[in-house]
Amino acid sequence: MERPGPAGRHLDRISALPDELLHVILSFLGDAPAVTRTAALSRRWRHVWTGATNLTFKDSNMNPPMNKSQFFAGFVDWVLARRASTETDMESLMIHLTQDTEKGRIEKACPSPEQLNEWLRYAARHVTKSVHIHLNPSRQVVVELPSHGRAASTFLHLPYYRFRFPAAAESRYQALTDLMLSSLSFDEDAGGSTLRDFVACSCPRLRRLLVCNPQGLRQLVLRSKVLEEFTISVAMDLQFLDVAAPNLRVIDLYSCFGRLQVQPGSNDDKLVRIAAPKLEKIVSMNYFRNKPTDLDIHDLKSVRRLAELKLEMHGKYHWDKDVSFWLLENCPSVEHVDAYLLHGACTEVAMDEQLVDLTSQGRAPFAKVRTMVVRASYFPKDHFVASMSSLLVRCPHLTSLSIWIWPSSVREKTWSCFCDVLTDKWQIHGNVALESLEDVNITGFGGTEEEMQFVRLLFESSSSIKHMTLVHAPAAKKKEGEEPDRKDIERVYHELVNAADLGSWRLAEKTFIWTCDATS
Repeated sequence: MERPGPAGRHLDRISALPDELLHVILSFLGDAPAVTRTAALSRRWRHVWTGATNLTFKDSNMNPPMNKSQFFAGFVDWVLARRASTETDMESLMIHLTQDTEKGRIEKACPSPEQLNEWLRYAARHVTKSVHIHLNPSRQVVVELPSHGRAASTFLHLPYYRFRFPAAAESRYQALTDLMLSSLSFDEDAGGSTLRDFVACSCPRLRRLLVCNPQGLRQLVLRSKVLEEFTISVAMDLQFLDVAAPNLRVIDLYSCFGRLQVQPGSNDDKLVRIAAPKLEKIVSMNYFRNKPTDLDIHDLKSVRRLAELKLEMHGKYHWDKDVSFWLLENCPSVEHVDAYLLHGACTEVAMDEQLVDLTSQGRAPFAKVRTMVVRASYFPKDHFVASMSSLLVRCPHLTSLSIWIWPSSVREKTWSCFCDVLTDKWQIHGNVALESLEDVNITGFGGTEEEMQFVRLLFESSSSIKHMTLVHAPAAKKKEGEEPDRKDIERVYHELVNAADLGSWRLAEKTFIWTCDATS
């Protein structure tokens, strides 16, 4: 590290490096307190840190007293002021302040409106790659987004802060490709610029937009020629969503329209309109009213993936107004399905709803579905196999199936449901044919009779399976954290051996693995 210098002095080799390389070294530190402490190393280092390109202010990483809320904001102010004097750019800035848990101190843990808005202005002037600001809840503090920004990615989590966009005619965010807005209170009733204006007029390169838990956002109309991914979740105040984006590939809509005022039996206009001819993936599309008639989605033929669907089944039955099943029926090109398989407790059928038999004759198969991931939970005893067989009978060309089973203790609970009077709800469909199925993975396999029945059904329905992996889970009687009973594992193993005529089972690390014999 050191070599002799003139007159017996020593000079460390790192300090002899040019500032540009020292800034690169500091970028690997990132943590603002650690970066600023390098000023104490020597006179050479006294001002080097002010050119650091990556800074992270996170109260959970700071030692007392700097992690206290009353010091945190002042420290951020001091560091940014020192950096501003150098007029150098930086790549990333993160400011993360967690909630003060002491009663009555939430407001004290927040920066003042002047401080927060100055941080945003600093980031707009100097940050070129990533801005990430995560603060505590604050009541009615007005946040004004600067008129110009240079960062490619911006994430703002500002609970209850009243957020205002700059005037569209003056706003320019030419480099912005990723925008994430979380828990903001949109001040759109004030008559100023809106999120629609900002996206359409100020962000010519915006590819990904995420809006999570917005307050006061009653309608959102998006027009963008370059937007590729859009997520909106927990938008409880939302009344209407209209998206027209010719390059949109992914849309995710979850838990919206929660405060929508709907009269029983009313036939309101569409809640969601989407025009996206290149749409490839739909995520969730789950919201509180959950009626297919609310949706006006163009060009569903382009959709290849459906993710986080909520398939509520009662044996072979489902609701006629289930949006997830509506998507399955109306996206003919879907190749991959990722779904939650549920049995919701419902004591009676609504007047305007009917049950649909998923396996009724004449219904077209989901012909292009090749891979499927199913997360099964909240099933009364004996419903799991009936529901899965009814779903699989519609997927004859499936090649890969992955199933995650929640603990058996949850599934074996019983509750009152309208389907108690249905005599054929547990019927196992005998026409399941999966002659393209090659790979099966089941996680949470407890070896219950119902699960063993499902394994036998798969082998009976397909002669093409090449590999099956069953990751063992303790039976319902086992307490969490206990090792599964070795005798129970051996019992499951012997039952599995009898479930398949061809191939061989082996046990490895509480995982049962079946492979097809080469001669089979």
